[in-house]
Amino acid sequence: MTDWGSAVSTPKEWIEKGQEYFANAMYRLAASCFKRGGHALKAKIAAAYHQMSRAKGHMLRGDTRESRSDLRQAAKSLDECATEEKAAGQIQSARHLRFHGATCLELAHEIREAALMFVKAGHHERAIRSLFGKGLMNDGVRILLAHRRKLDNAIEQELLDYCRSYYFSKFEYGSLPPLFDFSLDDELSYARKNKFRPQLKHLLEQNERFNELAAVYLEERMLADALNCFLKDFIKYDRAASLSDAASVVFGYAENVFGLESKRSTESFKKLRTMLDELKSHVLLLQPRHRKELSLFYDLLDKHRFVDSTWADRWDQSDPDEKIRKIMLLHLSLNNMDRPIGHPLTLSPHSHLVVLKTYNSLIAPIIEVSEPSRLSAAQRLLGFKPTQPDLYINTQFIVSEESVICECSKQHRVPIQRSPYGDLLFPAIWVDKLVKDGLRGSLDRRLRLIYEQLNRSGRLSAISQLTTDRLQLPKLTSTSHREYQSRFETISLAMSSISPICHVPLEGTQSGKSSVLQLWIQRLFDIMSPGSGSVEEMGLTHILDSQSIMRDVQTCIETYLRLIHSDATSNMDFSSLVIAYSLATHFETRSLAAGNSKVTIVTTRKLASLKQLDDPVMYQPSMNDQLSSFFDWSDANGLTEATKRISIILEVSSNPLDVTPLVHLIEWVTRDMIYHNRYNLSNQDGVSGIILPFSWARQLAKQYRSSSIVRDTSSLPDFLESIVLLSDELIYDKRRNRLVGEKLLHSHSNAQTVDIFNLRLCWCIALLLVNTRHPVGFADSVMNSLIHLAGDKYGQTLKTPWQRYSPEVTQHMNVN
Repeated sequence: MTDWGSAVSTPKEWIEKGQEYFANAMYRLAASCFKRGGHALKAKIAAAYHQMSRAKGHMLRGDTRESRSDLRQAAKSLDECATEEKAAGQIQSARHLRFHGATCLELAHEIREAALMFVKAGHHERAIRSLFGKGLMNDGVRILLAHRRKLDNAIEQELLDYCRSYYFSKFEYGSLPPLFDFSLDDELSYARKNKFRPQLKHLLEQNERFNELAAVYLEERMLADALNCFLKDFIKYDRAASLSDAASVVFGYAENVFGLESKRSTESFKKLRTMLDELKSHVLLLQPRHRKELSLFYDLLDKHRFVDSTWADRWDQSDPDEKIRKIMLLHLSLNNMDRPIGHPLTLSPHSHLVVLKTYNSLIAPIIEVSEPSRLSAAQRLLGFKPTQPDLYINTQFIVSEESVICECSKQHRVPIQRSPYGDLLFPAIWVDKLVKDGLRGSLDRRLRLIYEQLNRSGRLSAISQLTTDRLQLPKLTSTSHREYQSRFETISLAMSSISPICHVPLEGTQSGKSSVLQLWIQRLFDIMSPGSGSVEEMGLTHILDSQSIMRDVQTCIETYLRLIHSDATSNMDFSSLVIAYSLATHFETRSLAAGNSKVTIVTTRKLASLKQLDDPVMYQPSMNDQLSSFFDWSDANGLTEATKRISIILEVSSNPLDVTPLVHLIEWVTRDMIYHNRYNLSNQDGVSGIILPFSWARQLAKQYRSSSIVRDTSSLPDFLESIVLLSDELIYDKRRNRLVGEKLLHSHSNAQTVDIFNLRLCWCIALLLVNTRHPVGFADSVMNSLIHLAGDKYGQTLKTPWQRYSPEVTQHMNVN
């Protein structure tokens, strides 16, 4: 830069000198040079810049009235210069001048004037942000809306969203339309997207968009408000769909209130009644289906404790919605039926069991699946729904506080959360667990209650009238007896009622108790194989739908056998297997009128391969293999395997053993021994010439009507030895853990049971004896066994029923 004292002679040189000073912010010297060079406008501009520089410097030393006044004057001078520059065609220079003027006005706190000058300078974003920064939203919005197209798209969108958010937050609805180009849909979409819920509801209400408002209330679980909005929409626009939606809201809540095992609180009843009353005002315009449901829920509010199965008869289970109502009503009716049998308000036991079967068949799809949370029916009946219905898999579910799931969760440490609207949020894995616990547990308790009620009523007892005189035989009722038929029908109907869910593990199997299926299987066994040792006939021919009932019983037996088949090892498993195979065999031989339904004994036979192994001790056949071998009438080694298993069972003295199935199996083996001994000797088919009780002969005839296999009977001596061992144990060894059912064999309540068991064992040997085809001598094993069982080996003086054989034995010895 040349010195001020340098020689400057021409105007051009003065102007150049001024420009040099101006570029170095020496505005006062620049103004003098421009003035000497004859350029008045440049001199004025330089002077204005000098004035701006001084004013800003004063402001830095203190924000005073004088400093603000100087800034305003500087801004005015700069604006005047800009006007002249613009007139001279210097647009860019004019903008620079106005920009600097606007900064002066900003420092002087003249924000609105500064913003206008920024706009003139072409700095629209700066103008808007300056106003927004000082809270002058309306002024900023006016500039934004007037000049929005001059902004970059991203900046325009950012500023618009800032304004929209501001006005939504301040509930200034009048300022919103211009920000959305007067599009109400865009306005509502923004409110939804940014979760301005109160504002959204106001806009929807204000614009009478009641359907959409109802959807918002539904999201927030404000059912009464949602119902009101649907009804408003129906009234204003006469949309039938809105009335249908209103009904769905009411009945959806009613499903929660009357869901399976729901709490049914007083508050929920009041709320439901209010909602029903609102819907009732439009009852004539409702669809017939909705009128039917409205009537139902009104009745349930007042009479839910008196619901019976006839209520469910009015609903068609083929329709998904009506099926939900039917299940709900059957559940309520069963709850009301859970009174002692014979109560004046209860159905007959048979009717009760028929209702139970219908309920179980409908509820089975829910309780048998591993993930019931995915089932729509489960969601509706148990009061929960997915947080995101549009997804196939949900990790969380909204659970009603009335639901059994909520009640069951109190017994566990469930990680429950609350939604922003106060909903209970349960993890999906816990919903599945609690649904199964809640439904299966309550169902298990109901089935056990029915069992206990029928048991206490005497409808399940085995037909055996024991006398108090130990020298008299018990009086046994035949299958033609009316009481037998009644008991058999009751047990068959009970098993039919649980057949749809008999494969589902209920509470009993998890708690160590006998399952409900096991209880009924035991009862069926007790009545089909009574204490006399006879094999009873089945008779349901006079019952309506008897074929279906028999198929249901077969299903239960198949399921029970399959459940115990895989891991049977203990003595108690032995008892269960004997009972299951015995019933399966018995029902298999019974031809139904349809001719196609038979129980299939599912076995995993390993005997053929086991015989090829080198180590028979290590690889000896399992308990199930041996029993299935016996009950397979085409297996020639069945008698040998059964005898081995009986021997093994008797050798294990410490484990509990139910004697009833063991004696029953011995009778089965006895029948087979007699039949095949006779078959081997005479080489003739059938049971002609065999001396047997009628029921035994009848069973053998059915058993071998189409089989020509001859079984190996060489195990007879071992079999007799086992009978003698068991008899001695029953009479003389009271220390062993022998049971009858769940009671100790030698308890007071089983005083005559030992006599009966020994009598049956005596019968087995006696029948073997009378069916022997060769002369029987004193040394014969069968005779020896009979003498042992029937004799008075230890000098007992009191004669028991089986000892009636003693005179015949003594006479036989004298004759010989």
